[in-house]
Amino acid sequence: MNPSMNDIVQIIPAPADLCVSYHGYLSNPVVCLALVAVDDGFGTMTRDVVPLVVTDLGIDFALDDTAFNRLEWSVRKPCKCSTPTP
Repeated sequence: MNPSMNDIVQIIPAPADLCVSYHGYLSNPVVCLALVAVDDGFGTMTRDVVPLVVTDLGIDFALDDTAFNRLEWSVRKPCKCSTPTP
């Protein structure tokens, strides 16, 4: 299934810590998740949720990059900006 931007049914925000790994050497944050509906070739519409990332050309499907490896959760320490000071 290779969706295009025309196949997007709905876009939702991605979790803050969700990233895309490209063969383990690069990690880009996922900006949003897209619900897509694509014809499976047999006349049936298949729905799937796919990640979208920022590229040099704009926003694109993460799965379209040939170096795509996996989705992963980044490890970030919690922000201390809301911690009350004594």
